[in-house]
Amino acid sequence: MKFILLVLISLCALPSLAQKLSMTTSFGSVRYSLDTVDISSREVLETLRDNKPAHELFRSAMVNKNIAGVFGFGGIISIAVPIASLISGGTPQWEFVAIGTAFFAVALPIDIRHRRQSKKAIDLYNGVDVKTHRFKTKLYLSGTGARLVIRF
Repeated sequence: MKFILLVLISLCALPSLAQKLSMTTSFGSVRYSLDTVDISSREVLETLRDNKPAHELFRSAMVNKNIAGVFGFGGIISIAVPIASLISGGTPQWEFVAIGTAFFAVALPIDIRHRRQSKKAIDLYNGVDVKTHRFKTKLYLSGTGARLVIRF
């Protein structure tokens, strides 16, 4: 009887030993943490290796991150060249600004997809039912008003 009780207590305690993986986003960056320790995206990929669906989804998210990074870097360079030419006294070619803006327009949705896929993979790893998160609401208060944002 004591052995069965010990086994039941051990099985109930196993979920509490699991490490919680979390993701925080800010303007232009994503930070991952395992319990309280900040980790890199490669370490997250290694952590997710045991959970195959989450691992594949996070790998796809990392590919999207790299693609968005290339387009974003190209956009920055294309915008910086005419501005540097203007500062140095040359004749700027403003077509490069239009090209850089187009690069940013391509990079932005890809980066948003990367963040959503990363969040979904982390939720899969943590055992959160992804289907229950159909939408998120946030309320932003400012000095003269408020704004409600609903994301699907």
